[in-house]
Amino acid sequence: MQAKRNIPEADSLHIRFEFKTSIDKQAILPKNFTDTLAKINILLNKVFSSAEFKDSLYSHTFNDSSYSKSKANCFIRVINEQTHRVDGSAVYGNLTADSVINIELAIRRTEGKTRTQGFSNACIYKITSNDFWMKPDQLLAFRYVRHIAHEFTHIRGYRHDNKVATAYKWGRNPGEDPAYGVGRIVGNILERWNKAGIIKL
Repeated sequence: MQAKRNIPEADSLHIRFEFKTSIDKQAILPKNFTDTLAKINILLNKVFSSAEFKDSLYSHTFNDSSYSKSKANCFIRVINEQTHRVDGSAVYGNLTADSVINIELAIRRTEGKTRTQGFSNACIYKITSNDFWMKPDQLLAFRYVRHIAHEFTHIRGYRHDNKVATAYKWGRNPGEDPAYGVGRIVGNILERWNKAGIIKL
């Protein structure tokens, strides 16, 4: 049996997510959803504290994504003035500015037809999620972690910009958008760790 590898931490950085949940009485969730919440907490803590997360973000740059236009004041704007892009190192520093991250996870019954998993707002530590995609399968924790990583990036000030070049709109090029990019990076890390036997999704 192959021994499990340890996950290298980023300069002894320890990020801890703490969640408070509020669930709509009409929401339909899997029976083991409490276990899923515990699992996503562990996975998020591991990813955000890892050297791989830091290195992955440092190797990227992102479009402005309305960051410079935001009037929110809970973060410091860091823009590369030469490229007018956001360096991944700045995104990493923003997302890991606090060692303890308290977020309310609100889950509501899906109303009408929507493909939107959920939403969040800058500087408000609350993520509202629709229940339609929370199905009882083994990948729910994986999908929820990506969702939280994406929405947390919005909380830290990066939003989707519908005024940027067409190729970069609304995730058409996920690597160019901070929120889509962070969600993708987190997902890729989890898939690599799962394949290597470091974690089990």
